[in-house]
Amino acid sequence: MNGIKYLETRGLPTETCVPYDDITFTPTCSYGCTVDGETYDLYKCKTGSFKLMTNFDEMVEEIEAHGPIMVACSIYEDFYYYSTGIYEKTTETFEGLHAMKAIGWGTDDTYGEYLIIQNQWGDSFGDDGFINIKKGEIGIDLFGVSCEPDI
Repeated sequence: MNGIKYLETRGLPTETCVPYDDITFTPTCSYGCTVDGETYDLYKCKTGSFKLMTNFDEMVEEIEAHGPIMVACSIYEDFYYYSTGIYEKTTETFEGLHAMKAIGWGTDDTYGEYLIIQNQWGDSFGDDGFINIKKGEIGIDLFGVSCEPDI
């Protein structure tokens, strides 16, 4: 099952049920909350409500209007070592493709516009789990998706 179909048919739990913290990746899902006492409610996307964004301005518009979106990009070797500031690729060693959550944007006097990204690798990655990626860098603003929640 692909990711979009999974969001439409199965859904995802809330962050209070499965908090974003310093996690260790496991290839299987627990299908339950990791926090005692939380209810395992799943939230789905309305069928046919997915929206595709293919440039920075569309992504900013969607985040401003409806909240976080999913973005995809290329990952290079130096990505793993990001700690703070605005990320710009400094190596040509391609590692693969990656999807993350864009939660906002900003402007820097030196680097210009950037997206504020939450990575799913936990808060030990980057700046407490976040990375600011410069507009046009590593394809960050070429593919974004969102959907209307079915609640």
